Amino acid sequence: MAGLCIDCGVPVTKQSLRCRSCRTKKQWEIGALRPHPMPLQPSEIREMAEIECAWVGALIEGEGHIAKNQAHVSVAMTEIEPIATLLRLTGAGTIMYQEKNGGDPRYKPIWWWELHRKLSILALLEQISPYLASTQEHAQRVIATLRAEVG
Repeated sequence: MAGLCIDCGVPVTKQSLRCRSCRTKKQWEIGALRPHPMPLQPSEIREMAEIECAWVGALIEGEGHIAKNQAHVSVAMTEIEPIATLLRLTGAGTIMYQEKNGGDPRYKPIWWWELHRKLSILALLEQISPYLASTQEHAQRVIATLRAEVG
């Protein structure tokens, strides 16, 4: 056992932050288990304070990736705390874990946060784009594309 479920405190394996029950409940809440095509739902991104937007923007700028074609934002790191903080601040996304090279002790495990829902990506980028530097222009193109797609 690697820890406790972040929702209910039940012991979980090292690959998961939530127990199976809480993970399934969360998937239903975010719409991941609904049949496709899924109707557009309001964004689940919370309204962040200015300092939170700056922190999230800096983390995505430095360690993340904004994909235009796949409608995807992600951040990968070897430490869980910044990833968990990203989840808490945004209120949305998924955290995943992977042991690098089958558990080879020379490599650290990787934690990553992903956001896939178009409306959530749009809401996130609209909040953090003023705090992006080198990726601000790219973020503005993604925002324009997503606005055109979601209406």
